[in-house]
Amino acid sequence: ESFNPFGVRWFRRHCPGVPVGQLSARYTPEDPNSGLLKFLSTTLLMNTVSRPDFVAYDCRFTDVLGLRFNRHLFRAPVFVWTIRTEEEYRRCAGRFDGIIFENIRPAQNHMSRRQRR
Repeated sequence: ESFNPFGVRWFRRHCPGVPVGQLSARYTPEDPNSGLLKFLSTTLLMNTVSRPDFVAYDCRFTDVLGLRFNRHLFRAPVFVWTIRTEEEYRRCAGRFDGIIFENIRPAQNHMSRRQRR
């Protein structure tokens, strides 16, 4: 996985059979990347070129149009990162194909049957 869609594209071409994933988030004006790169990354428009096997998006910003567009267009699994609190988990549970956790183990009663496997 990479935040750089050109890196995802490179691995797609040069390492066939290895799953590749596009990491992304909603970037702010304070982020050091150029405006165009931030726009393309936030909206996931470069996924039309990189064709990731999955998308992993910042759990704080899952309401972006590009994420919904990609989910329906490419039908690639969508993961959210990085869940650090029970509140974040409750907000995202059941809405995505997978969740990336850090320093948290959600209560079993909050997890769907699919997520317990």
